[in-house]
Amino acid sequence: MNAIEILENYTDLKTKKELLECQGKDNSELEAQIKSYNIIKNSLSERKQKVLELYFEKEHEYYRIASEIGYSVSTVKRDINAIKSEFKKYLD
Repeated sequence: MNAIEILENYTDLKTKKELLECQGKDNSELEAQIKSYNIIKNSLSERKQKVLELYFEKEHEYYRIASEIGYSVSTVKRDINAIKSEFKKYLD
């Protein structure tokens, strides 16, 4: 999996983890993917963390993210692209 896929599917990963835990199972690959995401998130600035969280909640709608955090759409796009490129090495 590459960085972009993990960033886009983080919510699904957390849901799968919860379902497996309810069934009394675990999945080490899933845990590794979630851990990679958390490494990325903890390394980001506060603004980029907020952009990343909203990116998933708003289904990649840059305008809504920008209006919610008070930055321009171009700043949001730049942050998302920076996150994807900067942390790709952790996830390839």
